[in-house]
Amino acid sequence: FSYVNITINLSVKKYEKLKKTSSSCVIRILVITHIFQIFLTVTNLPNFPPVYLWKSLLLSKDHIVKYSYLMADDILNEVVSPEDLTRFERLYHEELHNGSVSRMTQFNYSFCLVRSEFCADIRKGILLLEELFKTETEDIDRKRDYLYYLAIGNARIKEYTKSLKYCRAFLAIEPANSQVQNLENIVKKRMETEGLKGIALAGGAVLALGGLIGLGLAMARKGNKEPGSK
Repeated sequence: FSYVNITINLSVKKYEKLKKTSSSCVIRILVITHIFQIFLTVTNLPNFPPVYLWKSLLLSKDHIVKYSYLMADDILNEVVSPEDLTRFERLYHEELHNGSVSRMTQFNYSFCLVRSEFCADIRKGILLLEELFKTETEDIDRKRDYLYYLAIGNARIKEYTKSLKYCRAFLAIEPANSQVQNLENIVKKRMETEGLKGIALAGGAVLALGGLIGLGLAMARKGNKEPGSK
C-alpha cells in the first residue's frame, strides 16, 4: 500500500494546483486516472497505459494530449515529501541491515529519491534503478517501469541525452505509449531551450545503435513469445 499513499498524495497536490488554472474536464481526467491507478496498484494488475482510460471516457484528442503532456511535465517538477522520503529510506536501510532488500522496497526508495530536490539523492535513486534493471531477468513490465523512472531521474538532473536514451529504450518495447512519447518531447524541448538541440539530434543518431535499444527490442520479442501473447 506504499504506492497507494504516494498516489493519493500526488493526486491531492495536483488537484490543488490544477483547480486554479485548468478546466473542469482536465481536472476530471486527473481524478479518475489516479483512482484507476490506485485500483491497479491494490489489485496488482498490469499498469495499462492511461490512454485506454481516456478513450473509455470519450474525451477529445485535444484533452488527451493536453493532460498527458501535463502529467509528464508535472512528474518532472514533482518533489517528494520529506515524510515519504524518510519513511522509505528507513525501510530500505532496515532491510539492508537485515541482509536482504526486496525489489519492492528498493523501487519505492528509488522512486522517492529521483523526485528529491537534491541532485545527490536523484543520482542515488538512478543507481538503485539501474541495479534493479540489470538484475531483473523475467518481468518485462518491471523493466519498463525502471526505464521510465530512469528517464525521469536523468531529466531532472539535466542529463537529457541519457534521459532520451531511456525513453527510446522504453518506446522500443512499447512504441504507442503516449506518456513516454510526451516525456521524450518535453526533454527535447528543454534541450532546445537550453541550447542543446544539436546534442539531442547527435545523441539520437548514436543511441539508435546502442545497447539499450537492442535490449528493448529483445524484450519486446521475448514478450511476444510468452504463452498467451498475440
